[in-house]
Amino acid sequence: MEEMIMKKNILKSAFLLAIIGGLSVACNIEPVPQPDTDKTVAGLELNASLPDVQTKTSLGSEPDYNVLWSKGDQISVNGILSNAVTEEDHGKTQVRFRVDGNLTAPYKVLYPGTTETNAITLPATQNYVADSYDGASYAAYGKVEELNGEYTATLSNFCGLVRFALNGSATLSKIEVNALGGEKLHGTFTLADSFNGEFTGGTEGTLTYSFGEGLTLSETDTYVYISLPAQTYSAGVEAKVYQADGAFMRLKFWGEGETLAGNEIRSFVSKTYAAGRTENLVEAGKLEAE
Repeated sequence: MEEMIMKKNILKSAFLLAIIGGLSVACNIEPVPQPDTDKTVAGLELNASLPDVQTKTSLGSEPDYNVLWSKGDQISVNGILSNAVTEEDHGKTQVRFRVDGNLTAPYKVLYPGTTETNAITLPATQNYVADSYDGASYAAYGKVEELNGEYTATLSNFCGLVRFALNGSATLSKIEVNALGGEKLHGTFTLADSFNGEFTGGTEGTLTYSFGEGLTLSETDTYVYISLPAQTYSAGVEAKVYQADGAFMRLKFWGEGETLAGNEIRSFVSKTYAAGRTENLVEAGKLEAE
């Protein structure tokens, strides 16, 4: 995955056919299907274009911050995997996918590709990525639809992001993120048949954010981006930030009933790390594309 760069006040990039923000993506599909019928077709070819806003698996560099397909990326339609993005197409904003097999409308699209037709799985551990998020923790969903005689896949992001910054001199090992109301943060989630964002399932209300062999803070802010399922958090969220010796600092996000949407990156003010301290984070705002 390419090195990722993020502005403080403006994020300009994209996610799959449409990650943070549920943006519409045009796909030229051959042969032409009828999404609202039970017609079966023997495979689809999708020329998937990425918008120039929001975020996917990798971010481009300044000044465009456009989203780039990464080698190995796959989508799936009705549980049938597409071909993977090749080295030749790595770093492009548009890639042509082929999905082989008998497909019956409606055509449901998932990213990352999966053999499930309506299930998204999020990992129990997310890994630190400098100035961005762990692409493995992101997912999108949508359906192929007809619009003005053309066929499109309007995907929505399954997760939103929270971003906060830490400074100081401690060496950090991990963060334990807890949904205080018990909402599920990882596991396998089953999407409603309508593919409207409603879901059930999930495994636990706790996830781990790993700094690998350790990350030493400095006087300059280090940004952390954590993916959370788009849902209402009835009692808020907390993050226990552990240093190498096991001591931790507790950070609390939000109060009761806060809703994180899939089109949001919620940004919080920076804090100087101090083990044993509890801090209520003040929201600095939402990072939005121009």
